[in-house]
Order: sequence, then structure tokens, then C-alpha cells
Amino acid sequence: MTKFENKFKNIDEYRSMEIGFKRIDLALTLINFDERKLGKIIHIAGTNGKGSTATFLNQILSVNYLQTALFTSPHIMDITERISINGKDITKSKFNSLFDENIDIINKCKLTYFEAIFFLFIVHTIKSNVDITILETGIGGRYDATNTSLITDKITVFTSFSLDHTEILGNNIFSIIDDKLSITRESNKSFIGINHDQIRKYIRTRINENNLLFIEDKERENNLYPYPYSENYELANKVASYILGENLPTDNSLCLPQARLEYHDNIILDGTHNIDGLIKLIKSINKSEIGYIIFSLTSNRDINSFLNILKTISNNIILTTIPDNPRSIDEDQLNEIDCKTYLSPIDAWEFVQNNNENGKRILILGSFFLIAYYKKTLGISA
Repeated sequence: MTKFENKFKNIDEYRSMEIGFKRIDLALTLINFDERKLGKIIHIAGTNGKGSTATFLNQILSVNYLQTALFTSPHIMDITERISINGKDITKSKFNSLFDENIDIINKCKLTYFEAIFFLFIVHTIKSNVDITILETGIGGRYDATNTSLITDKITVFTSFSLDHTEILGNNIFSIIDDKLSITRESNKSFIGINHDQIRKYIRTRINENNLLFIEDKERENNLYPYPYSENYELANKVASYILGENLPTDNSLCLPQARLEYHDNIILDGTHNIDGLIKLIKSINKSEIGYIIFSLTSNRDINSFLNILKTISNNIILTTIPDNPRSIDEDQLNEIDCKTYLSPIDAWEFVQNNNENGKRILILGSFFLIAYYKKTLGISA
């Protein structure tokens, strides 16, 4: 455990969430922050696909000889995954040193878990002499720490829009879109990924048409990466082409982030945790290959709707909990769901191992926290 994690061990990322820029703006002001030290800034928001778009974009720019910094969330195996320079995660020793050097500001400004990580990323990046800084929003956009008022000159990138985090962002899809579009500034160039026509029309009423670049439907036809990640690749490629001033050739050598259709022997790991993401995911899965599904979600999710979609893939579905996570579904919720349930993910895994006689693939999906738990427990490397 890092010193950072030790400080926040009883205040997790979501329980410490407080909206507003006052704290992060103050912290950045105290270090005399100048956004020009981040190089060209790319800010990514959306419901699904932010992490893979950011990762693709980072790789494309890196292979074209640009020095890059990447901020993503959440992490899967280690908190250091969130801070990357030129494709390499910050080391634990450097992360601990950064924390020690800046603990006074973190405490003085009362930064939340997410704000503190973002602040450390900024401190690390401004000392790294990068050409490009890529920022992935956490939740929403308007009040996300990455949308600090001290960063104004940037390119904004939007992936797909759908309902998610409704307890924070609300149940109205257009309110959610407005929240995420709030990361853009009046003169910013904005790239929009594949979305329904109604959403695309709405975006045109919110952002100046001269600043908009849409990914066209025909551009989703590449088979370099599984759907929906193929769309995220096309979006990243278009942004990189704009930055570099040339149309880049396609590249099938890039890597997806962890927990995005991650294959290990007969196991598939995927962090899809909302309905729109799941509908897209099942288009990339060979249903005949799936023997069992193990999944879990946080308590705020629509578990029954998620389950009904999973039933189109397999009848062998197991719902479990997320260990050591206060937002996990609980035993009472397990008992209300019409499928086999296990309170312990280990018991769920043992059941599958004992009953998957035909050796078909085991799909583990839902919360990123569940994926991380299984990777650590089963000894699956990052």
C-alpha cells in the first residue's frame, strides 16, 4: 500500500466525492500552475469508452515521437496506473515521494481522493517536459477535478453518451450530455465519437458547429479491434491525425487497457458495468464459447436489467459481491435476484471450476473492482 492509499484507506474514492473546483483550483494556484507546462492538452469525457480512447490516443501519439502524459481512472491492479509518462506508469517510490512532497498542500486544500491523485499527476507532469497531456474525466464533466478552471486551452473529446451514474448526474440523458459537454470552452475544438442521431443533433445545439468534428458511422467498419473498441480507436486516430496534421494509417498493434475484453486462457475479463456498455459488448462475444458468467455490480446499478441482457449469452450466470467495497451489492440484494448467487467471489469461482465440464470460456464482468479482485486472487498479471 502506498502512503497515499494509507491516508485515504478509510475515505474511498466515492465516499470522499465532493463537487466543485475550489479545492483543486487552490492547490494548483499554490504551485503557481501554468497550463502551458502540460503541452497540448486533450480532455476526454463520455459515458463509455473514455479509458480505451485515451489509451489508444496515448499510444498513437507516442509511436509518432511525441512525449506524452496520461491520466486515467479507475486503476485495476495498482494506483500508479493512473499516472503515466511516455507509456510508463509512475513507480511506487516516485509516487510516495510526490505524496510526501505535497502532503501539506493536499491537507491544506482538503483534497478528496480523486482530486489528490489528479493534483499529484499535474505536479509530476509539469516536471516531465511533455508535448501532450491526455486527461480522462472521472465522473461527468462539469464538476470533475480534471475540469479545473485553470485549464482552458485544450482539445475536448467525447465518446458515447448514455445513462450512467444517475445518482450523481440524474436520469435525463440530455442533462448528462450537458454535464459532460461542460468540459469544453468556447474556442475549443471538439471531437465526437459514434452516437445516436438524436444525440448528435442535440450536441450541435450546444457547441459551435465550426468547432465540431464527428466520427462518421462508416468509420466504424474497421476490424482491427473488437467492437465497440474499434469505434474508440477510430476516434483516437482522428484526434491524433488532427494534432499531427496528417491522416495517419491504421495500426493494429495497439493494446487495449486492462479489463477490456481481456483474455487469459479460458477466462474473459471485462469491466462493463452499465446497460449501454453491455449491449455493445455482447456483439463482440461468441456466445457459443461462453460456459459461465460471473458478475457483480455496485448497489446503485440496475441489476435485473443487466441480468436479463446476460441471459441472452448464457443460462449459467452467477451473481456475487465485491469484497471490501462499501458500494457493493449486499446479501439482501443477492437474495432478490433470479439467478444463482454467492456471497463470496471465491465460492462463485470454485462452483464454476467444479461445473464447467466442457471447458468453455468463463466471462467475468461488471465492476472494475471485481475484475481487480479476481486478477489478484487468481494470480493474473496486469
